[in-house]
Amino acid sequence: MKTLDLAKIEAMTAVDIYTNGGIEPIMQQLKDVLESFEHDMSTAKGRDATRALSSDYSKAKAALERAADTLTDDARKLVKSVNAVKKDVSERCAAYRDQARQPLTDYENELERLKEQEKVAAKKILDEAEAHYLNDIFDQALDQEKRQAELDLKEQAMADREAAIEAEKQKLADAESERVRLAEKAEADRLQAIEDEKQKVLRAEREAQEAEDRRKLEDERMEAAVIKAKNDERARNEQVAAQELAEKLKREEDKRIRTRVHNAIIDGLTLAMSDVATGNVKDAKAMASSIVTAISDGKIPHVSITY
Repeated sequence: MKTLDLAKIEAMTAVDIYTNGGIEPIMQQLKDVLESFEHDMSTAKGRDATRALSSDYSKAKAALERAADTLTDDARKLVKSVNAVKKDVSERCAAYRDQARQPLTDYENELERLKEQEKVAAKKILDEAEAHYLNDIFDQALDQEKRQAELDLKEQAMADREAAIEAEKQKLADAESERVRLAEKAEADRLQAIEDEKQKVLRAEREAQEAEDRRKLEDERMEAAVIKAKNDERARNEQVAAQELAEKLKREEDKRIRTRVHNAIIDGLTLAMSDVATGNVKDAKAMASSIVTAISDGKIPHVSITY
């Protein structure tokens, strides 16, 4: 069976334990010792050995934690890596400690259970002795109880008769209360029916008035729509008439302008041609008119009239 080398663990520094994988051999040793230990709860020596093993794991845990807490200034740079391992090591050591003590804990729990059973057994004995004593007292009191029971039966019979009378009175009172309640409910139902009918009539009148108001509103809306349509139509007709009048006036003005321009050209051509032609003004003017018309109709290329 393997044993823990606490002296070696306590002599190691934090650098030895928590760097370069130094912790794993220690944890493996703790695990191997735990797995190889043989618990014997049948003797005081065996129980003491289990208790001592659990204590050794507590000491190992304390030594590993103490080494982590006593870093020198030169080793402060290793704090980060040490702290990263410390918590895991502490938890694993605590688990090993609890596992090492578990058989002893189970044994102590069993002792408590047996002690509780002994208490129960002792109480049972006392209860039985007390029961025998009480039986004697009970026998002495039984006759007195019988006599008291007879008296109680008589009193109970009298009380039952009184209760029956009270019950009958209560029954009559309840019947009267129910009759009054039903009468009041019937009257309330009648009044409610009258009120419901009244509300029904009022609701019908209100709905009829609302329907009439809606009809009037719709008639007014339709009348307004008709008036608007007529106004719109009249406005469109007036606009069309104004546009047609403007176009007619423009056509007449264009015609006057064309006539004036044409006459001016004809007069000019007539005068010019009468000087160079036969001297017949009438023939020259007819010729000039034909020429202007041809120009106006676009029959003469490259020649146009500006009005």
